[in-house]
Amino acid sequence: MIGARAPAFTVVIENEKRTVVLKKDFQGIHAPVDLLSKKLTMEFSGVRGKGNRLLTFRIDPGNQVDELNEENNQLRKALN
Repeated sequence: MIGARAPAFTVVIENEKRTVVLKKDFQGIHAPVDLLSKKLTMEFSGVRGKGNRLLTFRIDPGNQVDELNEENNQLRKALN
């Protein structure tokens, strides 16, 4: 809904084998009533590994949050 605060959501981090290595819940962000995108900084700790790793960050992996666009809910990041 336009002008409403986004609901709470979950972020999971998966390793190369798609195994969840971390799961964290976040509160929803404020509505963009000024028509400017809102951002939320997320900090994670405790994700360890040896050598190069490819991690996948998935926001709302269970599609619990109703969105106009679900295509931007994941990011792959290589860690060295």
